[in-house]
Amino acid sequence: KGLTCCPALAKGYSNGLTKSYQGEKTLIECMQTCKDMNSTSIELQNFQSEKDKARCYCNSGTQGSFSSSSYYRSCLLDTPEERKEGTLTLVGGSGSHEGNVHVNGMPVCSYSWDLPDAWVTCKQAGYLGVSQVKTNSHFGQVSSIHIMRDVQCNGKELALLDCDRYYDQYNCGGSRGAGVVCALRENGISTSLQDGLSQLEGRVVLDGKFVCAKDWDALDGQVACRELGYPHLVHVKEAEKNDSDSTGFSDFLCSGDEKSLSACPHLESNQTCSHKIAAVECSATERAYETLLVGGNSSAEGNVYLDGAPVCDYGWGWKDAMVTCKSLGYNFTQNVVGNSHYGPVPDNFINGVGYVSCNGDEENLHDCTFNENVKCPTNRGAGVICTNESPAGLITLVGG
Repeated sequence: KGLTCCPALAKGYSNGLTKSYQGEKTLIECMQTCKDMNSTSIELQNFQSEKDKARCYCNSGTQGSFSSSSYYRSCLLDTPEERKEGTLTLVGGSGSHEGNVHVNGMPVCSYSWDLPDAWVTCKQAGYLGVSQVKTNSHFGQVSSIHIMRDVQCNGKELALLDCDRYYDQYNCGGSRGAGVVCALRENGISTSLQDGLSQLEGRVVLDGKFVCAKDWDALDGQVACRELGYPHLVHVKEAEKNDSDSTGFSDFLCSGDEKSLSACPHLESNQTCSHKIAAVECSATERAYETLLVGGNSSAEGNVYLDGAPVCDYGWGWKDAMVTCKSLGYNFTQNVVGNSHYGPVPDNFINGVGYVSCNGDEENLHDCTFNENVKCPTNRGAGVICTNESPAGLITLVGG
């Protein structure tokens, strides 16, 4: 209980450590045995899965190097209490808000270093956001021995040592230091919408600046709607950017359960946005799926839309079309079409639907499995032709 393996079993083994073989054990058994022996890390030879037994080795010492091997799994042993220890400093920058990241005086390796890692670093350092993520010792050469590498934060941690990582004083090289530039904002920011047809929709604005649509998705839009007091996201879109528009936020990585956009990992900077502007349409009521056919010569045919967003023809087939027609009150499916047969679908919907997979007996399309948050190209809309007339050649069974 309380044992942690950081990160989740790196592939490889350690050199230069004192090793003690403890027999065949599962991961948990090996961790507990080695922790009782005050070991610093474990290795599992011929590892298959966490539930299978493997050759368990307990290691002592912290100065070893790491070698990759698909037959071994290695990790540091620690507890949540131990992980919270450590002093974080930013070294080499023009101020305390930027620099190469050091923990307990040792640099962090920039292997796998990304925005969630930088987000946690800046929070721990007392800043409210991230302006830039830096790698490769951007702020000057660092010591070749790093305290950790392959840091894997999710953005919700309070300190860098709470994140999964490989922690073994690894020789990463002097040019591989992880770095950050933290935002110098002192106050919180609020979300608003502009230029919509109603208060429920519009381009997203934070702190008076538009949000760049780079990496904008439905999870981000869901948080934006919730912050504005609306229970449901209808669409996330990409709106046109005007020359006079000022952007200051981008690269949002919301998980969907945050209370505000400012709580999601993101970048804050005044750099030019080469993308469109992030936009949303929210709903004051809970989501109600609705299937529509758009662009046909009659109500029985057209490109398929689910809840107002286009359905992509990725994986689109007869069973999917049959359920669509049935949900619209038609008895038969005359034809299945794709490639936006009834005209281009709009490409500013980021939360379209794709890879629909129905088994044919569902009552509605939303009862089938499908991928959400699909940005459908204009030429890949799924379509259908429904009918109430029995198609020619239809086989029926009578008198059974």
